[in-house]
Amino acid sequence: MQGGRTTLAKWFGPPSETNFGGGYLVGDQAACEAAARAFAEAVVDVCRAPRGHRAGARQAMAGSRPTSALDAAAGKYRALETGERYAIKPDHLTHLFDDSSLVRKTHPRIVARGKLDLLQSAVLDAQTAADAEGASTLVGELGEILELSRSIVGAEVTGKPAPPVRLFGMGDDELRDATHHTRELYGVPFMYPDVRQGPVVAKLGLARAVAREAEVALTAAFPAETGGATAPPARADLAHALNRISSALYLLACKYVAGRYEGTRRALGPVRGWRPPAPSAADGEKS
Repeated sequence: MQGGRTTLAKWFGPPSETNFGGGYLVGDQAACEAAARAFAEAVVDVCRAPRGHRAGARQAMAGSRPTSALDAAAGKYRALETGERYAIKPDHLTHLFDDSSLVRKTHPRIVARGKLDLLQSAVLDAQTAADAEGASTLVGELGEILELSRSIVGAEVTGKPAPPVRLFGMGDDELRDATHHTRELYGVPFMYPDVRQGPVVAKLGLARAVAREAEVALTAAFPAETGGATAPPARADLAHALNRISSALYLLACKYVAGRYEGTRRALGPVRGWRPPAPSAADGEKS
């Protein structure tokens, strides 16, 4: 250890209250972690060959065991933030991208995954309500959103690109454009959901809100690698796909209110929403 990139600042050994021993190392984190692993392996070697020949025994064992076995001896699980190893996974930590790498459950990517889970549940809840009202076409369209949501989860975990967005036969730009022209397409203005529109519209609105939360969480989990505060996130593909899911859910709510789906439902009542202000006499005089 003294010859490497670490210095043994203090050593404490038995006799002690519990016959423990150890030391404090000074150096960069990677070097201290390597020294700690070497120390742990040395302890194992001493137990394996207590009367000598430790170097030979260690060399023989290192030659016969793969690196993964050496890691397992120190603990299968590793906390990425501290380098600590655990033989048993602690409940307060969770996997990030493989079976051994652990992070806090408040890690930004884990928070984002929770939002993605919630989004899937919200879409499924809306799908169940649509099915109860016999709106089978809406059930199928929500199924498309659910599949895309699940694909986003896989892309986030594996690092693969998000799939291209195509929902209800519409591409990326078509979806966005349709949400800006619901009055022309369906006779529905920018809509405020209302209790008289029933549970399907309420659940579509909730799912849309969760999609927006998931987009924000993923943007925070993958901050821009270069550029200033307005630079796109490192995983702009994931945030973009969630943005379009939010648009798609709003579009479905507008179509439902416009009566574009089969099935029986309660009377929806008047559609309330934002409309462009009517020109006034004063506006005419200004022109």
